[in-house]
Amino acid sequence: MELSQIATDNMKNSQALIAGVRDEKIAIPLSSVLSIENVSVSEINTVNFEDVIYLRGQVIPLVYMDKLFDLEEAKKESLNINVVICMYKDTYLGLVVDELFGQEDIDKKSMGILDNENRFFSGATILDDAVALVLDVESLIA
Repeated sequence: MELSQIATDNMKNSQALIAGVRDEKIAIPLSSVLSIENVSVSEINTVNFEDVIYLRGQVIPLVYMDKLFDLEEAKKESLNINVVICMYKDTYLGLVVDELFGQEDIDKKSMGILDNENRFFSGATILDDAVALVLDVESLIA
């Protein structure tokens, strides 16, 4: 194996937070994650027809991952939601997910021709028990 190939292969490896949205798993690159918050639904406000939370002096818009990916709504309403606070440049975003499975080293793979059709994903990774799409936080914020 040539040195350039080793360097390229190592660049694909990164760490991600594995989250669940309904029966799907997604990988959120840790380089984009600032914190994980358990937020009471009573703390959700609406600004310009958009759900937001106020956290440490910042207004953070919420993105409901189930709605973004057109998945069926949750059967039971919860009093709290899991919010993954992400940042790209100086912009914050709160990703609402159902479950958090922890941090993992991932080996991101290209999805080939599907890469162009899935603007919110930068690839996929194989986990022990599933395939997870790797979220492109930059495209969500931009």
